[in-house]
Amino acid sequence: MMANNAVGSASDNSSNTSLIGETCRCSAVVFPRNRYSSSESSLCEYSMDGDEVTTDVIEMAIELRNLPVPTNLDEAPFMICLIYESNMCASGQWKLLAASGPMPRKPNISLTRKYTVDYTFERSQYVKFELCEYTEDSDATPECPEQGDASPLQQPVLARAVFKLDELIGAFGLRVQIPLIATMSKFESIGSLIVMGKLAPKSQPITLQFSAHHLPHHIFDESGFYFQIYRVETNDERKLLYQSEVIPRTSHPKWNSFCLQRHAIADNRNRLLEVVSMYRDEVGVCGTVGKFLTSYAKLKYGAGAENVYNVINSKKSEKKGYVNSGTFQLTQFTDVRYYSFLDYIISGTQLHFVTAVDFSQPNQNPFCTIIEDKLELMSEIENSVRAIGRIVRDYSDSKLFPAFGFGASVPDQKAKSTHFNLNLNGATPLCRGLDGIINACSEAGVKVIPDYKANFAPIVNTVVEITKSAGMRGMHYFVLTIFTRGAIADVEETIKSLEVASTFPLSIIIVGIGDSNCDQLNRLVIKSGNDQMKMNGHKENETNVAPVKLVELSKLKQEEDTAEQFRVRISEEALHQVPPQMTSWMRRHNIAARPPILVIQPPGQANIYGKRRSLDNQFDRVNLKAAGFRRTSLTTTTGFGKIRPSSECAMK
Repeated sequence: MMANNAVGSASDNSSNTSLIGETCRCSAVVFPRNRYSSSESSLCEYSMDGDEVTTDVIEMAIELRNLPVPTNLDEAPFMICLIYESNMCASGQWKLLAASGPMPRKPNISLTRKYTVDYTFERSQYVKFELCEYTEDSDATPECPEQGDASPLQQPVLARAVFKLDELIGAFGLRVQIPLIATMSKFESIGSLIVMGKLAPKSQPITLQFSAHHLPHHIFDESGFYFQIYRVETNDERKLLYQSEVIPRTSHPKWNSFCLQRHAIADNRNRLLEVVSMYRDEVGVCGTVGKFLTSYAKLKYGAGAENVYNVINSKKSEKKGYVNSGTFQLTQFTDVRYYSFLDYIISGTQLHFVTAVDFSQPNQNPFCTIIEDKLELMSEIENSVRAIGRIVRDYSDSKLFPAFGFGASVPDQKAKSTHFNLNLNGATPLCRGLDGIINACSEAGVKVIPDYKANFAPIVNTVVEITKSAGMRGMHYFVLTIFTRGAIADVEETIKSLEVASTFPLSIIIVGIGDSNCDQLNRLVIKSGNDQMKMNGHKENETNVAPVKLVELSKLKQEEDTAEQFRVRISEEALHQVPPQMTSWMRRHNIAARPPILVIQPPGQANIYGKRRSLDNQFDRVNLKAAGFRRTSLTTTTGFGKIRPSSECAMK
């Protein structure tokens, strides 16, 4: 969704449009939108300043290349760009997000201002761009359509392009190039749309605490002391950043800790900070005790002799024998960077989708003997696999997914096993694509012999072994989805397996299908510390058990839902907690996100965005080295798929 900040107006756009050679630069009109997004940034999960939880925000810049120039006098000489969003599918209901100002129809056009999109992990986000003809009688400032999705400009659409936001996130260098398809022909491209994205700056809190000694105070004085922190601007003006509470009746006050944002005190100039010690008497009169200067660079040394300051009163400083009006001491300095979910994804972390299907028959109800029951169960499994899998698969280079079956035995299997490969292939559990998982499940449901109950612990242990061989720590995270009716035979053993799994990058989603009885499964959820009350409070997982999320389909399904609406509901419920779970695991294991790779455009090559080319042509070697990458063979792989963000690169 669009962030609530308008970055221009139509009247401004028409006047600010400028031509530089053959490139037109035009501002964008961004409509304010309000919608809750449940994909919460880990930054605010651990925020120390009490701010509201926010989402990851992506800034997008737009360029149009190789557009045709009108040759017919009847064609409109101007056009306008409309930007839409859909949360259902590529052909779903579109909501208008933004509209550019009128632009001359030139071959190359750049929207000079960026617009922001609130990122939502658990929901597919499609973005559509439309180029429309513009005439003087057109409305250049379409109202934000809170209801409906009709185009506000009833003008001919010249071309359009649609892409998925995940494509931009997964693209090398966060750059994608999409063909603009002419509306008169579904296959004719009339130019290219280039979208360049980056993460918007996030708040980074710094915790500080000061104490003072020997401030001027009389024994019968009821006055109190407080202080103010100012940032010294380049024109020598002061900007107030913080004012402390008043502590009365002591010359040795110790104030409460407080938070300042890093960008406010540590910009690229490393500005000076002025701390002013103040007093307030019993009748409310305020005055200055003294002041001193410091900086972020000096505060970083923390508590100690480097951060003990003399409080100097300028009026008394010229008096003979004057030393100070007391001292200030830094007693706490905490500067910890909190990485968000997208920080890790953009730096190369991959998500892997693993599936397990429980074929057991609780209450002696055969899994696949009744045709209606089989069709209903397969429909629920298919909807869930497509709902969850289509989100997670976009965050991995590999489209081969491990899938297992359990709670049943395979007739041709010589030795009885607690689980088996869902594709009934003894060599590998990998299925090709989501269709491969669904087809394997359907075929296995006919061939296997169901048990009365199922053992969950072996499945968890097997996936833990997969995570061990995944490669570099922090570059891979797994999402295990288990489909079951709830007949678990080994609750205590599964809890022990979850304790072992807590040290590995793994989230577990249990999907209750059919007439599932999830009473025993709820024990796993509560034991994992992942119950709804804790997640609403954004508390860190206090137990040593891997996070488990339980989704009961019977409680999600609504009669009026279409198949697509039901899938959206499943994905939102199932994947809601994966981003904070992943960032929490990274935080507990002291894994920092690496800086994203910067793609440097060679001179004279304007239409190469989004293409993965050789290291010699596309990458800035200095930036690669600074980001911690080294060149490897094209066949370099880890134990589980190729290393992102490019198969040509690997982390040191």
